[in-house]
Amino acid sequence: MTSSHRMNKRQLYKTCSTIRVNHFSQNLNTMFTKNSLILILFVFLINACQNDREIFLSQDYQYAFKHAQKNNKYIFIDFYTTWCGSCKGYDNIIFPDSIFQAYLKTDFYSLKLNAELPENKKIVDEYKIAAYPTLIIANPEGVEINRIVGYKSDEPQYYIDLITSILNGKENLKSFKEEFLKNTENAEYANEIILKLFQKEEYQSVNSFIQLIKSKSKNDSLLYEADLFLAFAKSRDRKSPNPSLLKNRLTNDPNLSDYWRENILTELIGYYKNTDIDSFEYYSFELENKYPMSFYWNRNFALYLYENNRDLETAYRITYNYAEHNSNDHWTPYLQGFQLASKGKKKEAFDNFDKWLIDYKHSEDSKTRYYKYIDLAVFCNYNLEKAVDYAIQFEKDVPTITNRKLLAKLYYLTNQKEKSIRILKETIPLIETTKGKNDMDVLIEEYSR
Repeated sequence: MTSSHRMNKRQLYKTCSTIRVNHFSQNLNTMFTKNSLILILFVFLINACQNDREIFLSQDYQYAFKHAQKNNKYIFIDFYTTWCGSCKGYDNIIFPDSIFQAYLKTDFYSLKLNAELPENKKIVDEYKIAAYPTLIIANPEGVEINRIVGYKSDEPQYYIDLITSILNGKENLKSFKEEFLKNTENAEYANEIILKLFQKEEYQSVNSFIQLIKSKSKNDSLLYEADLFLAFAKSRDRKSPNPSLLKNRLTNDPNLSDYWRENILTELIGYYKNTDIDSFEYYSFELENKYPMSFYWNRNFALYLYENNRDLETAYRITYNYAEHNSNDHWTPYLQGFQLASKGKKKEAFDNFDKWLIDYKHSEDSKTRYYKYIDLAVFCNYNLEKAVDYAIQFEKDVPTITNRKLLAKLYYLTNQKEKSIRILKETIPLIETTKGKNDMDVLIEEYSR
């Protein structure tokens, strides 16, 4: 499909956005009596705008990528999690809209991927997804053009216009600078652009844009926040990441708001998680103490404490707080399970989890819940038979390398070594890298002992 063809289709759907079915129904008789040709035209436009409600393909992203390239269509990916409140805005308001559906189905192969499922870890890592919801717009080869992070508007047309602007090349550093120079005191626009560049992990572009702000703007509030953004960019610089500016602001800035303090703490936690465990613990304790409602980070800290048998009182406090505010989330029975297991009450932990699964069986994504169940079973070395049943079903539904390794591990833990080794050996031909094959050989040797 040529680009001009795409634009013609988009123009049609933009025209459709002014036509709503209710308005059409109310005026049906009047239109018919005035001019049947007008009625025919409106029916055509309505039909062009209408589409079936399902716009997403299966969760097989490799299939989507293959066919997008074959048919010269863009790729649209909605990365979500079951606990993400903003994700529901897309599910309930934007995606069901017939105009948006028609627009998307014209030029895109679309995917909706739960970022927490193990089989999606590879693509989550490839696109460096760090916040939810994240919408990726990629070319037919799967190369990212741009992304939309968060929920921006209740109007489907907003997203149609934004995606069209992205595809037309108007969402880049050059155009951002040109637009900023039209009003150098517009802090709202400047901050929006900086956030977009962060979302794309273009930290050099962040630095370049902030230097422009510093040279052209006299807005004190904008200049203050630009310096803060620059400190974040420095901590994420791929060549020489350095969190010293953030640590300095955290310690020495008396005007630092709660918003910025909380974000700096979470940034430092992420920075030190795999490099300095003492600093990771220090800033995690600070965050939990000052911002107990920062659920995403605190629940992961609680898990770390349980797994390493450290400061269980803090882990218990986080668990109680999380359960109180997120009773229907799968992390609630998961953390409560660790809490009970730490007290030697493994049976009660799984009885409670089983009850939660029944009470919330209507929850959208059962896989995420059952993966957490398996993880808890492995940690506790308890109820592994049921975990094996779940893993068999996962491997049957989605026979990825990750799911095969999970099933092999559970076979090993339940003294079914032959099955464990067999499934690992059958998985080796599916692995593309030499390192991956070597890792599998090491695993086979471990399970053979």
